[in-house]
Amino acid sequence: MKALKNLIRLQQWRLDQSRLALAVAAEQLAAIQSAIAALDDEETLERQTASQSEAALFAFAGYATRLKQRRRALHDEQAAAEQAVEEAREVVAEAFQEEKKLEQALQTQIDRENAEAARREQITLDEIAATGHQRRQSGV
Repeated sequence: MKALKNLIRLQQWRLDQSRLALAVAAEQLAAIQSAIAALDDEETLERQTASQSEAALFAFAGYATRLKQRRRALHDEQAAAEQAVEEAREVVAEAFQEEKKLEQALQTQIDRENAEAARREQITLDEIAATGHQRRQSGV
């Protein structure tokens, strides 16, 4: 039983580490999504500024090209981060299932030991009762 308890403790640690990795991946995804939103806001502001001046409008073309490249890079990072989050979720789910299996095995072992103890106690009580019955029958 002690070995199972140690395995459960180890699995709980693994589960905690998996959850931590998931949280980090989710934070990275949120940061990328925030960067995309900031880029969209920046583009809106630059478009407004460019519409007010012909010189700014001319310069906006080069800016738009770089903006497109930055957006594509961020979307690639976002896809990678989403994949990392999904993989981390799968690891957490697997670790959780493994922990539950170990806990169920421990509970089964405890139930068996309790049933065996109850059986031994019943045998002892039956022997005491039989001894008492024999004494009453023999008149002692």
